[in-house]
Amino acid sequence: MINKSSQKIFNNSLLYSLGTVLSKAVGFFLVPIYTYFIAKDDYGIGTTITSFVSTFGIVIMLSLRAAMIRFYNEYDDEEKKRFVGTITCFVLINSVVVCTLLCLLNKLYMPFLFKGVDFFPCVFWGVMSLGAEGIYLVYQSLMQAKQDGKAYSLNSVVYLIFHGLTVVLFVGVLRMGVLGMVLSNFASNIAFAVYGIISMSRKKCIIVCIDGAMLKKSLKYSLPILPHNMSNNLNTYSIKLVISHFLGYAMSGLYTLASQFSTIVNLVQNSVNLAFRPWFVEQMQLGKEGRAQIKYMSCMIMALYAFCSVGVALFSKEIIVIMSEHTYWEAWRMVPLFVLAQLISFIYYSHVQTLMYNVKMSKFTVICSFSGLVVNVGVSLLLVQRLEAYGILIAMIISKIVLSSVAVIMSNRAENVDFGLPKMILYILLAAVLSGAGMWVAQISGEGIHILEILVKLVLLVIAAVAFMLPYRKDFGILIKGIIKKKK
Repeated sequence: MINKSSQKIFNNSLLYSLGTVLSKAVGFFLVPIYTYFIAKDDYGIGTTITSFVSTFGIVIMLSLRAAMIRFYNEYDDEEKKRFVGTITCFVLINSVVVCTLLCLLNKLYMPFLFKGVDFFPCVFWGVMSLGAEGIYLVYQSLMQAKQDGKAYSLNSVVYLIFHGLTVVLFVGVLRMGVLGMVLSNFASNIAFAVYGIISMSRKKCIIVCIDGAMLKKSLKYSLPILPHNMSNNLNTYSIKLVISHFLGYAMSGLYTLASQFSTIVNLVQNSVNLAFRPWFVEQMQLGKEGRAQIKYMSCMIMALYAFCSVGVALFSKEIIVIMSEHTYWEAWRMVPLFVLAQLISFIYYSHVQTLMYNVKMSKFTVICSFSGLVVNVGVSLLLVQRLEAYGILIAMIISKIVLSSVAVIMSNRAENVDFGLPKMILYILLAAVLSGAGMWVAQISGEGIHILEILVKLVLLVIAAVAFMLPYRKDFGILIKGIIKKKK
């Protein structure tokens, strides 16, 4: 059974999820604008630039987001202000340095990272967006360190609404195409970077300074886990490069559309992970009782992920047909494989918590991260020309299995926490069977939306609900009541 502390995960997760769900809803509503006003090739270019910003934005942060969460509550009130100021000022300086170098050295990396694309204007504005994103992430990290899910989610929602409006303006109204897509990212990041600084100043939670001791402590913790934090985005970006080089930007556009719809599972996963990390640290300090709670909650969360995964995989075809232009419809076939890969990755996300908890072992997260990255890129290069995009997806699934396996081995060496791995694997296998059945039904039904197909998928979804949600119905009920009670 869950304890009172576990309620905090779901209270904050609900807030994180609410903010992220609304933000993703904005993204879904933008799909028709992207697919109607931007051709597949240009959309592929735009998403490659966006992926570049997401990946190298972590370099701007140098994983100091993790240090903010790990050390913030170790300081008293006055030291917290210096700590926040140190992180903010350092990230700002690093942003200027990195962006300047990217502008000056663009001729060196453009042929490899953006094949056939000119640096100015699109990539240039992507670099500018990269510089502003770091400060926005510092502010979000502060909210997460405070476990202030409400402020974090509200800021996320407003950011995405603002971003959506700029996309409508630049892409839909001004018809700026892929440039409008990139400019909307820059406008959003710069606006909320400025807002973050103003907000921290008004709340008096920052002192402008660079405390050498605090910075050294933070970097000593954060730099070894930089590859870990980069791994997911670097994985995505590397695969986009493989697709653009071997299959073209049009296929990259389809791949990105499919990945957007599969991020519903990632959405739930990230929202819970944001709350899970500080809660995990708290439970580890409670000894056996806390470890037992970690195991139970991990299996319960995996059941929730599995149910969401099956739902997304089953109805991805209908959603894409409704939301996108006809030339993008074939992207639905990739979604179930994307979702399966996301589900497997929870084994990694759960077990890597022990490495990040154990300060001495945190540096070994690089082994986990790069094992998955090397396998993903390597297998993709082997399969892409034979199986095209499906080769990429098969490589992704294989890499997630390798990544999770390495994480389990390293986790057991660090703290030997039992997360309920056998039950997790059972949930993954059952979700794969149900999703595969739905994919087969969709394939034989042909293009478009069919009532009989939907009915069969609803039956499969009911089976998933019984298998994954029913065993935890009492606990989900308790958590929901706790959330409602807190709101009152």
